[in-house]
Amino acid sequence: NCCSFAHIKPLVTTIVKHMIRTEIRRVCIFYPNSGESWDAASEKWVEGSGADSACFADMIMKLIMDVDNLCENSLKGNLAFRNLPMVVGGCCRTTPATISALRNA
Repeated sequence: NCCSFAHIKPLVTTIVKHMIRTEIRRVCIFYPNSGESWDAASEKWVEGSGADSACFADMIMKLIMDVDNLCENSLKGNLAFRNLPMVVGGCCRTTPATISALRNA
């Protein structure tokens, strides 16, 4: 999970599609990092290369809505995937302000 939020949407979408196809419902948990780049040469994060707290929260909320829509559009009479439980958060380079923005989004 500690990967850029840029990678989270395709990963979560693939997992949810698999759950729907196999009819195995699980809690979907994801907590990406801030999206900042890691500079291996200097062994430091590149400041400012990721999302600020508001942008991070917006992107996560859009993903939650996309997952909800995917589940709604894939129901075909199976109500098991309505309101799929999701736990979201932030990993490396996120801060309490990031989580607060996510909570308030």
